[in-house]
Amino acid sequence: MKPMLVGFGTFGRTVRGLHFHWARRFVKSVMLASLATVAASSSAAVTTPTTTATAVSRIAFEQTTHDFGVVKRGETVKHSFVYTNTGTETLEVLAVKPGCGCTSAGTWEREVAPGKTGSIPLQFNSTGFSGNVTKSVTVTFKDTAQSNMVLFLKAKVWTPIEITPATVLFQYGEGSTNVETRTVRIINNLETPLTLDPPQVSNPSFKAALKTITAGKEFSLEISTAPPMPSSTFTAQIILKTSSPEMPTLTIHSTGIQRASVTYSPTRLLLPANPLTSNLKLGMTIQSHDTSALALSDPSCTIPGVTVDIREMQAGRLFYVSAAFPAGFTPKAGETPELTVRTSHPKFPMIKVPIAVMGAAATTPAALTPVKASVGPVNTPTRPAFPPIPPQSTH
Repeated sequence: MKPMLVGFGTFGRTVRGLHFHWARRFVKSVMLASLATVAASSSAAVTTPTTTATAVSRIAFEQTTHDFGVVKRGETVKHSFVYTNTGTETLEVLAVKPGCGCTSAGTWEREVAPGKTGSIPLQFNSTGFSGNVTKSVTVTFKDTAQSNMVLFLKAKVWTPIEITPATVLFQYGEGSTNVETRTVRIINNLETPLTLDPPQVSNPSFKAALKTITAGKEFSLEISTAPPMPSSTFTAQIILKTSSPEMPTLTIHSTGIQRASVTYSPTRLLLPANPLTSNLKLGMTIQSHDTSALALSDPSCTIPGVTVDIREMQAGRLFYVSAAFPAGFTPKAGETPELTVRTSHPKFPMIKVPIAVMGAAATTPAALTPVKASVGPVNTPTRPAFPPIPPQSTH
């Protein structure tokens, strides 16, 4: 009986072990199934967001440049730029701005529905133009991708008689006795030969002489000063009568401007407000507009330790004056330092240029206003009378 009991006990323990093993697997399976069910339920409960397209407007021009080809001078030509709204929202054309008074815009469609087209009518007045011309027009619209676009109008303006240039300018020094000459070219584009009468000059300070280059086709008009010249700015008209009914009169405008015999630029030298971390070199140009050669000497600066040099760029005419400031230099409050140069000109023996600090308060005008020497500063804000020379720095 005992062996049987022992065997039964072993078997019983084995059965109990199997029960535990399968029970554990069963519980694990149930838990996994429950989790999967919960996850599936959660996924089903979440609504997937849908992407909706944003309504936008888009402008597309058939062309952005139009060439009129050859246009007779004085003629007004027109062209309409066609565009399409390729977007999904109404397109608003806000503004059409020509870049010149010779170009104007008509009435355009300010709102264009999606898929529809509109047009911008433009016109160009060729009066006063000659040769190749390009004009621009800026169109502003409500487009999220691009808010404006530039349209171009081109033309080759034909004129019966070309005048190049139509305006001449003379600049001369005080008391100058030099005779200066400008040449104006006159070309006949007509098939019939052209004849010109002698020029009529409205101001005796100018003289004009007509020369024939090619009979009936090409001429040159030599316009010259006739010293002594006026001390103030003046203008004159040179008028030529022609044999052409299309342009019976030609008019060339001439202007004379007197400059000081000696000029300098800039009218002041500017230093940074903070102490210099390295050597700094500032420069200025001095130019003579007189008939006699100019000589400069004795360059100096009222600031101790600053060295001033003169470089002659064009003998007797153009000079470059540089001032070298040492590293560590600090402008002192209340000082009005100057750079000075002596000249050989009897009317302008000394040039004085103030040295100012960047951002200096307006309460120190002495440092900002050029000293009134008998020399005039250059008054050429957009086009200097001589090539600028860049300042040099030394380290």
